[in-house]
This record gives sequence, C-alpha cells and structure tokens, in this order.
Amino acid sequence: MLLAIVFVTLAPIQLRPVVSSSPALERLCAFGLVGLAFGVAYPKHRLILLLGIVVVAGGLEAAQNLTFSRHGRLPDLEIKGIGALIGLLASCIPGKWLRQRPTRSGRASL
Repeated sequence: MLLAIVFVTLAPIQLRPVVSSSPALERLCAFGLVGLAFGVAYPKHRLILLLGIVVVAGGLEAAQNLTFSRHGRLPDLEIKGIGALIGLLASCIPGKWLRQRPTRSGRASL
C-alpha cells in the first residue's frame, strides 16, 4: 500500500488516479489506511509508526519538488499526517474489542 502511494505521489500528474473530486480527501484516506494497516500489524509501536509515516510523507512532498509536473506543499503534508494519525487511532479499536470479548466461561478476557 505504501509503495502504491509512493508511485502515485511521484509519478507524472497524468498517471495519478482520481478517485474523488477532493485530492485532500484522497490523501487523508490513503494515509489513514496506511496508518490503520501498520497500526494493526504493529500495535505496540504506534507512536514510532506515526513518526515514520509522517517522515515518509514529508520525504515524498520534498521529492515532488524534484519532478516537473508535481509540487510538494506543507498543507498536503499536514493532511497526510492527520490521516495517518486517524488510521493509527482507529487501529486501537480492534485490539480493545478483542481484549473485551467474552471467553467460553462467559467472562471477559483481560
């Protein structure tokens, strides 16, 4: 998923798929899904994951300035960071739900 984002971010603008009329919403959702996936996969490292995803997003924004048809902007980085944060926060929900599920004895497992 992250490799797809790298490609879409650095590819010429004509190759960028358009999913909605709002590029900001697309960025938010894409990085939200990345945050969710990594947060579920590595639940004990969410803070490091958030920092890592934001660093990668910042690197991609900077790299866009090296291409001819793209431009990196701070507001885009902010949206991507917010998306990653929302995804990582959402990744906490399945863990809490699983810990509170009743066991066969009828008591919640801790």
